[in-house]
Amino acid sequence: MKKLYLIIIAILIVIILSLLDNRKNYKPVRINNYRVDTVYKPYQVTKPYKEETPIKHVTVYSEGVKRGTDIDSLIHLRIEPTKLSLTILKDSDLAIDQEYSINPSLYKYNFSNGILTQKRIYQIKPYAELKIRPINNMYDLEGGISYKTKHFTYKLGIDLGYYPSLTNKPQKDLMFTVQWQR
Repeated sequence: MKKLYLIIIAILIVIILSLLDNRKNYKPVRINNYRVDTVYKPYQVTKPYKEETPIKHVTVYSEGVKRGTDIDSLIHLRIEPTKLSLTILKDSDLAIDQEYSINPSLYKYNFSNGILTQKRIYQIKPYAELKIRPINNMYDLEGGISYKTKHFTYKLGIDLGYYPSLTNKPQKDLMFTVQWQR
């Protein structure tokens, strides 16, 4: 009976992990009997996010920078944990420094057509976890959703446990976990 419960738990783990796998099926392309794994596509400009990030500071340089095209160019990029600095060469041969306040743990950013936009990242994700305690002969299978903040991770789900040293029946319970991290 113990082996049957372990087999059922192993099958449940495989099913849950296969449902959580977000990878797309990878199929290499065949061209003239050669297997090619790189496919070239035309460049497409990504859509900017809806929420625009305001510029914190702008510096304009009017002399000493020359180039031959009429398109704005990014000539310098510096990323710090809370600050993004860009130097852009304008079509009028002006170099402009732009500084943005950023928070990469809460937002995704997109710089397109001279505008930095942001999109909120939601930290709710599904998870599956297997715990094996061989000294006490205990097994736990947990599954549910987790929500991650800067210092805490909250988990809500179902715990399926098999504790042969305590009882021969598998146990099930609702589980809530709060985890602190630095």
